[in-house]
Amino acid sequence: DHVIGWWEQKDNPNVFFLSYEDLQCNFKEKVLQIAAFAGFELSEELYELIAEECSFQTMKSNKFIDRSVASKPGENSAHIRKGIVGGWKDVLTADQSKVMDEMIETKLKGLTIKDKLVFEL
Repeated sequence: DHVIGWWEQKDNPNVFFLSYEDLQCNFKEKVLQIAAFAGFELSEELYELIAEECSFQTMKSNKFIDRSVASKPGENSAHIRKGIVGGWKDVLTADQSKVMDEMIETKLKGLTIKDKLVFEL
């Protein structure tokens, strides 16, 4: 439901629509687009700093992440898993995946966002 609400705002000049998968496909291009959207240019040096600070390893080791929510006893957190596109396949069963596919199809029927969604690279 939250995707539909934001997609309805896709033409609003104050909204920049981006997915995790978009970032994974072309991180530098998307970071530069975000910077342009916010109204500033990035030097190569600043881009490199952003790339390092936004890396999965850096974010996973961030001491401010709430690790109190674990999906299984003994695990640190379900919030940060592997940092890959398609990681849902390790979490959802085939039946759960089918239910999700059906729900997505139903909820997004007729919306152009459906064509933009990528669940595997």
